[in-house]
Amino acid sequence: MAREDLHFRLRIPEDLKVRIENAASMNERSMTAEIISRLQWTFEHSDAEFAELQGKITELERGRDEVTHKFELLEREHQFLQRVHQSLQRDLQSRREQHRDEAVKVEELRAALAEESGRSNAFRSVIEILASRIKEWSDDPGFSIDKIIDAVEKTQRLGEK
Repeated sequence: MAREDLHFRLRIPEDLKVRIENAASMNERSMTAEIISRLQWTFEHSDAEFAELQGKITELERGRDEVTHKFELLEREHQFLQRVHQSLQRDLQSRREQHRDEAVKVEELRAALAEESGRSNAFRSVIEILASRIKEWSDDPGFSIDKIIDAVEKTQRLGEK
């Protein structure tokens, strides 16, 4: 370094001074030479590298914006699916309640059908008895409708017991 170069005082943190001293020692040069070398390197490389880094930053920002947009879309879709899920849950609950109500009605109808079936069987028995009596009486010369009525009443009394 020539003696006509500019001299100025520079204040730096102690830990940075130690790092510069260590780098200068490793590169076998003075601290001034190390500082000048590093400053020159930043100016030589900074414009091209800065442009490249700026391009990468722009690209990363675009990617970030895309990811943010996609995240927002996914968030809206998630909210929509939650609403659909809740609606389906309510519908399912309603259908379960309807199913329980219908199952109760089916059991009631089965019981009523069994009761009617019993009555039907009793009625069939009465008709069979009447048919056999009518057949017996139709051969009888003393046959009358009063005998049929009496037989029906008698059968009813037997059914009540």
